[in-house]
Amino acid sequence: MIFDLPPPDPTLEISVASRGYSKGLAQTDGMQVLIRPEVAFGSLRLGAYGKNITSNQYDGEAGASVGYRKSFGKMELGASATVKHLYGADPEVDDVALELNFAASRSWGALKPRVSLTYSPNDLAGTGRTAFWEAGSSYQIDKKTSLSAGIGIRRRTGGPDYTSFTGALSRTLGGPFTAEIRLYDTNRNELGDSYHRRTVVSVRTRI
Repeated sequence: MIFDLPPPDPTLEISVASRGYSKGLAQTDGMQVLIRPEVAFGSLRLGAYGKNITSNQYDGEAGASVGYRKSFGKMELGASATVKHLYGADPEVDDVALELNFAASRSWGALKPRVSLTYSPNDLAGTGRTAFWEAGSSYQIDKKTSLSAGIGIRRRTGGPDYTSFTGALSRTLGGPFTAEIRLYDTNRNELGDSYHRRTVVSVRTRI
């Protein structure tokens, strides 16, 4: 069987942040560099990523994904499956996991609400089944500036549950560069530094 795919549309995204975050929790003690290549064939997307993580059990995380994104008028739906891998991991660390993501958004003028679910049947390291629900919205102030905010709820075996909060101001600097200042917080500050309130500055380029 031969599939008639649209021509490939490759992109490369590089992001440098003053501190790395994922699902509302800090991943690094200092700077994080995230590299994310992707090739789109119409609505079908093939991608990969790599990033450093601060840990005494592994050096970082990388992954490969296949996804589908489709617009229906002002609504956009997306789904993806990602195989994640902790590189440089100690032998006893569970270093491979499957992660599934489902997302939907809808534009009303400058306002764009979004909901998503990220699920893993057996997550990385010592964490088992996890689910992360997130709801939020962005607001386009002008062609170059936007505000966003969101709340996330994470439930997992092998790790504490928590609720995360985030708010951000993003600004296109010119060309492919975007700068962002983002506030992170959770309702479980007593669990340690990764759960504490933090302001993160990042610069992203997409070529």
